[in-house]
Amino acid sequence: MRARSVAVTVAGVLLLAACGTLPPPRTVGQRSVPDFTARAGQVAAQWNRTRLAAVWRTSLTLLDPGQLVQIPAGASFSSARQRALFWSGHFVLRSPLPARSPASLVRWADGTSMRVPTLNARSAFRALAPCGASPGCTAPGELTITSMRPAEASVPTSRGWALVPAWQFRAAQLSWPFIEIAVARRQQFALPARQQSPFDGTELGAVSADGRSLTLLAPVPCSREPGVHLYPQVYETASAVVVAVSVVTRWHSPLSTTCLAFRVAPVRVSLARPLGGRPVLDVHSGRPLFLSLEPSPVRA
Repeated sequence: MRARSVAVTVAGVLLLAACGTLPPPRTVGQRSVPDFTARAGQVAAQWNRTRLAAVWRTSLTLLDPGQLVQIPAGASFSSARQRALFWSGHFVLRSPLPARSPASLVRWADGTSMRVPTLNARSAFRALAPCGASPGCTAPGELTITSMRPAEASVPTSRGWALVPAWQFRAAQLSWPFIEIAVARRQQFALPARQQSPFDGTELGAVSADGRSLTLLAPVPCSREPGVHLYPQVYETASAVVVAVSVVTRWHSPLSTTCLAFRVAPVRVSLARPLGGRPVLDVHSGRPLFLSLEPSPVRA
């Protein structure tokens, strides 16, 4: 609802500018929070009662469930049939199962980590190849797994990019290896990747290496007009960080067509202690703010 109110305010101003109507000097901006501390305290308390909060503390929250199986950038298949066999799990195992499993540690770019249960080799192959374990699901030309070994993979999570336990496979019919995430499925919680827009309101742009400061991104109208002010606020508890950014633009001269421009402006806030595994919550919607998926700051 907050993002809509911002968009409506901005759209109304842009419409006046586009039509040549010159409004008097005014102040416009995002919905203010008269008592930020009270509202932020309510948001933090509500978050602690949600199912997602419990999952956030104990599980690996993935932003892109499509990355459970990864192929190298630029990798290609020899045919559409081969592609279909791959993504439908038509594999047959022609390799001994490794006795050693991947290390059970998830590592984030800020240095924090979490122990997770992992899939052993047999369970990993069954997850990769449901058709390989079912006689009624076989098909001519199945892909033949010739080796598998413990590895790591970089995946986008609710706390930014992380290195997670994985299995690396090689198939006789493919010239490149591919990866399957080895974190036990009961320890995963997948969220759909969120499509961001400049009109969505405050977003989380970055977390400092020491976790003590956040870069918030706020939508700012009329990027070439003077008098744009950002007022960030932050509220911390042991389990969450709640933020808000009020964007106030003061026009002391008639609007021009340059007001049609729109940008996202960064503003930094400091924390009393490192962010760690705490979520960053938007004070208006109560939703967690996720770091951008690009680029990946950790490499497998």
